[in-house]
Amino acid sequence: ERSDRLQIKATVRDLMPSSLAAAAPPLALLKMLEMPIAGDATLEVTREGEIDKADIALEVASGRIVHPDLTQPFNITAGLFRLAFDGKERRWDLQPSPVKWADGNMLFTGSLKDTATENSPPVWRFDLNGKNGVIEAAEFNVPPVALDTFTATGAIVPRRGLVDISEVHIAGGG
Repeated sequence: ERSDRLQIKATVRDLMPSSLAAAAPPLALLKMLEMPIAGDATLEVTREGEIDKADIALEVASGRIVHPDLTQPFNITAGLFRLAFDGKERRWDLQPSPVKWADGNMLFTGSLKDTATENSPPVWRFDLNGKNGVIEAAEFNVPPVALDTFTATGAIVPRRGLVDISEVHIAGGG
């Protein structure tokens, strides 16, 4: 271990992210996440109090994502997310992370990078990629359809409660 760093380890169980939304403006977007999570985090903090790096593993239980732009909530059955943060680059990387919902599943990867100028609130540009997915429609008595690729890009501005999806591509069916 480096003597100029402090390592912090934390574990949470049965946390409802939506319950933290009112605590501070940067957390407002958590109101969309109505699902219990469990996780383990290891953070490396500099003497100045900056997060130098972090590794987080999250398990998401059955719940839903609610947003005014969605005509109905998006229900999640389960998910396992592994995230790594590089403080120097101000970048999060999503390692291969499986997500299951009632009518399908997909393996996601991606990144989130703070592109704000100095002394400005964070603006996180993201790219999300999915592969090896399946969409099911058992109620129509049809076979599952393969989702070969999914990509989405956009930005998240936590202080404004904004998620802007600028582009989405989906390809599948074999």
